[in-house]
Order: sequence, then C-alpha cells, then structure tokens
Amino acid sequence: MNNPKVVRLRSGHDIIWDDVGVIVQVRRIDDDRHDIKAELTILYSSTPKDSKPVPIKQWQFNLLAAEKRASVVKDLEARYNANASVNWYLVMEITCSLSLEIYRQGEEVIELDPFALDVKEPEYMLFPLVVKGQTNIIYAKPNSGKSIVGLGICATCMLPWVNNSMGWDVRGSESRPVLYLDWESDKDDMAWNLKRLINGGVPPVAPLYRRCSATLPKSIESVLKLVDEKKPSLVVIDSLGMAAGGDLNATEPAFRFLHSVRKLETTVLLIAHPAKNDDGKTSVFGSQFYTAEARNIWEIVKTQDVGDESIELGFYHKKAPTFSKIQEPIGLRITFDKLPIPKIMFHRCNPIDNPELLKKAGTQTRILEYLKDNGKTGTDIISQELDIPRDNVRVELNRMKSKNLVYKFENNTWGVAAYE
Repeated sequence: MNNPKVVRLRSGHDIIWDDVGVIVQVRRIDDDRHDIKAELTILYSSTPKDSKPVPIKQWQFNLLAAEKRASVVKDLEARYNANASVNWYLVMEITCSLSLEIYRQGEEVIELDPFALDVKEPEYMLFPLVVKGQTNIIYAKPNSGKSIVGLGICATCMLPWVNNSMGWDVRGSESRPVLYLDWESDKDDMAWNLKRLINGGVPPVAPLYRRCSATLPKSIESVLKLVDEKKPSLVVIDSLGMAAGGDLNATEPAFRFLHSVRKLETTVLLIAHPAKNDDGKTSVFGSQFYTAEARNIWEIVKTQDVGDESIELGFYHKKAPTFSKIQEPIGLRITFDKLPIPKIMFHRCNPIDNPELLKKAGTQTRILEYLKDNGKTGTDIISQELDIPRDNVRVELNRMKSKNLVYKFENNTWGVAAYE
C-alpha cells in the first residue's frame, strides 16, 4: 500500500488509497465528553483499475478507542480478505491518526502579507446589496416580497443579468451557480414565482433549490456536501429564523447557526424578519450576534395603495462593510400582472418620491428633500414639519453645511447649497 492522499472538504475529509481502491470518508467530527467521534464511510473496490469503490461500511466511530478499532479491522479482514494488498489495520490506524491531527490542528496558520500580489480590496457581488464572500442580510416584515426579491437577486447574480431593470450593479461577467435553501415555501410555489418573473422580463434562469425542514445546524453536513459538489457562488437562506431554530434571542442557538454559516465558505444572503426595539427603530429579529456577524445589512420597507397591483419597496442600509460606507436608499417597484399571461415585473424607483418611504430615510435625506420642495426654511419649521426634534435638526443642518449640501442665510433660514 502506498501512502494515502488527503482531500479536505467543507463537510470533512477523504483519505484515499488509489492503489488498492480504498477511500475512507470522514464526516461529523465532534467532541463528545471524553471521546472524539466521527462518522466514517469506507468505500472499496477489489479491482480499482476497473471499477469505482463502493460503500461497504458506514458507522459512527470513536477515533480514540483502540479496542473498537481492532474489532473493525477484524471484521474487515474477515469480509474482504481476498485482496491481500489491503492492510486494514493500517487503514484504520492512519484514518484515526490523520483525522485526529486534522481536527486538533484546525485551520492552517498563515502569515498575513499585505504586499502579496493576490491581496486585493474586498468587493461586491451585487452592489450595494451583496458583498462577495461575506454574510449579508436583508430583513422585512411578512408579506413584503422578500422571497421575490431573493429570487431576483439569485437571477441577477447567476447570469449575471447586467442590464437589469432594477438598476442593480452586478459584478463579474461569467455565469455562476446559486443555491436557494428554503425553509419558508416549497418548490411549486418558488417555481411559479420564478416563471412569473421570467414572463415579466427576467432572463431564463434555473437556480439550485432545496426545500429544508431541519435547522441548518442539524442539516449542515448534507448542505456542506451539496456546496462541495455544486460549488455555488451564492447561498440564499430563507429565512434566518426557521433555519436557526430555537429561541432566536438566545446566544447558543445563534452561535450554532452562525458557526454553520461560516462553514459554507462562500457568499451568503440571509433573509430575515425585523424586531422593533424600545426606541422605535427596527433591527434583525433575534440575538444581537446575527447583526454583529453579518457584514452588510439592509432593511426593506413595503408600501402599497389599496387595490394597486404594484408594491414599492425601499431598501435602507443599516450596516455597511468595513471597506465601504452607508449607501443611499434604493427603491424597487414590483408589479403583479395577470394579463395576457401571469407575470411579475421589476422596475427601479426612487424611494424619496414616495412619502411613506421617505419617512424611513435618514434625517439628512429627509431635510434635504424638504428644502428642495419648500425652499428657504427655518429650523423650527423643519422640525415641526418633519417631526424631528429641533436639536437633531440643528445638528444635522450644521453637518450638511460642512459637506456643502445646504446654505445658511442671514435670516437664519436654510436652503440647499445650489439654491443661492
């Protein structure tokens, strides 16, 4: 027997003896009190040059238990002793020692070299909604079109759909697989929505889709296997609450979920629900660690007139990646039409033009838009009309003045800088 080669995967690692047709798949390594257990699958072919190895044994095994190791060797020798070239004792000894070494070693230690040729600035996959290689969150109230938006993001990133009707800036020029993990709906509903989007102008696209029921931490091994096989550039998790499970405000479930997300080692978009805080502001529902560990967070707010077949969504940047800044609000109009064929259409819109969405914009944006519409105005009137405390208005006006956005006139009124 030659020395084996080790192939590391997100879901574990494989130890391969090509010369004798033996593969040991090692998965789910974890501490269990004083034991270190793993799920082992042995694949074997007595004629490795002519046929692929097939599974012959699968079981949970304590990597530290020498007695059980001997028992496994005895069983394998009794069942597969025709090929003397396989030393099952060495297979088990090497499997256990290498697996323990990999588990205890953890990630490789490297030197951070800021002058290396491959060091480059972090980038967006879809500006400004999805940062490449990081965890991103969009959150909104129920029935706000979050899943429709998620499908739109999938299609845009997957193709990529450069000249999209939403005005989103997708980066890259090559098509790439996208995986949608769905805890909220099912394939029939999602396929129907995707068909309507294609009828409405989205180019034909077929993202990878999986209906999920067990939480992500409980199903992470099969998800990691899927990611290893399909290599998606983006994984959408819909929704965070159902995928995490348990008490969303508790720390331990949050840690288990976030550890699972980190194992994916790819770009992730979490679709979540909002929590209303004591100060009236919204945030991602659940433990503060969901917000802390995400690198890019957007809130989506929906408005719709009674009887209208369209909804308007405002996207508000709540947390920016370290290499960027808080972005201006963006808007999306989604129109649901039935004639002549069922379709869903995306169109870019300006949330500032919608009075309800404007209320969710930042204080400076609201003040600036008010001055554009009403001309020179005093601090007190701005405070009253926008229902913003006077001191807050005064502070923001001075900040805007330092940016040359507004001008203060001699009569203590304010106007946009271009107004003078």
